[in-house]
Amino acid sequence: KYYPAWQGNIYERIATSIVPQLFPDKAMTPDYDQLLNKRPGKKDAVFAWHQDMAYWPQTPDTATVTFSLAIDETTAENGCLRYVPGSGVSKALRPHKPLGSSRDEAHAIQASVGPDEEVRLAPVKRGSMTIHDEYVVHGSG
Repeated sequence: KYYPAWQGNIYERIATSIVPQLFPDKAMTPDYDQLLNKRPGKKDAVFAWHQDMAYWPQTPDTATVTFSLAIDETTAENGCLRYVPGSGVSKALRPHKPLGSSRDEAHAIQASVGPDEEVRLAPVKRGSMTIHDEYVVHGSG
């Protein structure tokens, strides 16, 4: 359940207004929220390369969009989002492996990014957001 004081907040309203611009032929609704609070520079707070689709159940229509709100400014130094440009275009799911011995032990998974693939950083100012779909390969430092 949502924390009641956060229901209908400005971030949620802005994200909801952007979705029809990205998916004009779909009736999409907010489905999942989470707060990721990680300390900058902590090696165990890194989010490995992955595609969100690797976490979601396979359904006939997998269209999703992820909005990430920066509570604080994110930079290369404090572990901003990084992504592989064009990685979501083919709508293909890369192989992922659990970061622990199994998904039961460690929910987190990891996809491989080749040394020849371009990586871009997505630093954002406090209060700004990033948007990506379920097939974009991304992570954070």
